[in-house]
Amino acid sequence: MSPHAVQYRSGTSSHSRLFLHQWTSAGWSPTEGETVVFLHGMGAYSGANAIELAQRVCEAGRVRLLAPDLPGYGRTPAAAVESFDPAATAQLVAEFLGGASGDTATHVVGHSRGADIAAFLAVDSPARVASLVLLDGGIAEWERVPTEVVRADAANFDERCRYRSMKDYFASLRGQFRRWSPELEWAFERAAEVSDGSVRLVQRPEVYAGIRQAGISRQVSSVWTELPRALHLAGAESPLLPPPAEAGQVQCETVRRSGHFLLEDAPDYVAARLRRWWSDELARLAIRAATP
Repeated sequence: MSPHAVQYRSGTSSHSRLFLHQWTSAGWSPTEGETVVFLHGMGAYSGANAIELAQRVCEAGRVRLLAPDLPGYGRTPAAAVESFDPAATAQLVAEFLGGASGDTATHVVGHSRGADIAAFLAVDSPARVASLVLLDGGIAEWERVPTEVVRADAANFDERCRYRSMKDYFASLRGQFRRWSPELEWAFERAAEVSDGSVRLVQRPEVYAGIRQAGISRQVSSVWTELPRALHLAGAESPLLPPPAEAGQVQCETVRRSGHFLLEDAPDYVAARLRRWWSDELARLAIRAATP
């Protein structure tokens, strides 16, 4: 298939309080193409971090990729959700998808904490999910630590993530990844802001603490036995374990020369593997629907 031009736009969704990044192939339409939703992780992240994945999958076919800033990140206020419980955030995403895609099921991709939310979305709102991909997340429990430890970690995280300038901020990020690009710089710029004379993450300590506490209270392991068929991609250098036995429907694969940051380390491989998975899943579902 010849490459498609990719159009980008952003703004607060008319269907929710989520700020949305959207990439669309020029040939996409509701009846001629597929819709993907990407759910990002914690830290210096937002929906903008889907940019390299979006460019690759949209250029390869008729695809619309939706990447919301989750509550407390990018331009979505923390108050967009009543709690940081992953099931509550998954419900918010389900409502957003209902407005954005109607009754059409969507390919769901989640990275890290976003994979936890994707797992709850697939279990609680299965009609919204055409296929499920977990990127280095969704298969590990949050470490159970006291609330005061979580709060102290949040305060320390906030202090560690303050920089004198955007130049220093980007230099710190470059040291964490195998590769860097103008697209990554564009994305990570949207996860930071200038405050009190320094650069700090949009994610505030109370958001960091709230998410960790919610993850501990509502572990993703509570839905492992209910997970549908899913693909889990793990970086070869990631510390996450293979899927637990309870998550028997999860197919785990390792991505070479990558760690936890799969999309940044190996965008070409991840995009190609996702497209194959979506195609295989749609074919499998079509066969099942046609079988008496």
